[in-house]
Amino acid sequence: MHWKTMLRYAKNDAQEWKGIDLNDGTAHTTTGRQNQGCEELRRWNLPTNGRIKCNVDGSFRNANTEATAGWLYRNEEGQY
Repeated sequence: MHWKTMLRYAKNDAQEWKGIDLNDGTAHTTTGRQNQGCEELRRWNLPTNGRIKCNVDGSFRNANTEATAGWLYRNEEGQY
């Protein structure tokens, strides 16, 4: 997938998520950053009952190569 296509998908997803009420006190955002030579162990936590968690990741090498992206949705039982 070309990085411009991935960006278009991400913008569309962001617009869709923007329609969700994030001010109800249940939305949480986390960011991770890896430092060279430093590894951080993180554990995935289930979303609260009645919620769906969306995990996303993407990467690209440079502007002239294709990018990759992935979305994973799971419910409170960890099922997708």
